[in-house]
Amino acid sequence: MSIEEGAIETARNFVHAISFGEHTTIWTLMSETGQGTALSVALANGLDRVLASRIQDLVAETDAMERFLADLLTGLRRDLRSVEIDGLMTGEVTELDAGRTCRVALLSPSSIPGTGHWPAGSLTLSRDIDGHWLVDHLAPVIAGP
Repeated sequence: MSIEEGAIETARNFVHAISFGEHTTIWTLMSETGQGTALSVALANGLDRVLASRIQDLVAETDAMERFLADLLTGLRRDLRSVEIDGLMTGEVTELDAGRTCRVALLSPSSIPGTGHWPAGSLTLSRDIDGHWLVDHLAPVIAGP
């Protein structure tokens, strides 16, 4: 599987998981960097440090993990609030670091006939030790409140 194919597959799976509320899938598709960022945001928003550590180590109680992942899903949906998530498509893949990191464009269909698609954001992905693509960062293009 090429860099482009693998990265696009992960990006599509990630967007699908957001669209369909598959919060555990979202977590498994995130890299350590992505998970760390999510935990940092949660800590800044009041998550207990001990619980954050347990989540990071995958030893949190099921209910606590479910609440955290539900909040993560809500945050990702909020980041993508200016687009219909289930209509998002992947676009160009840009290699960033000699096959270890890339950016996948996210495109939203235009509601104006004949105008194609407009940028909705991008996902930055990196390869794990086994060569699988995982999501480091979602950078949405936000329009509106």
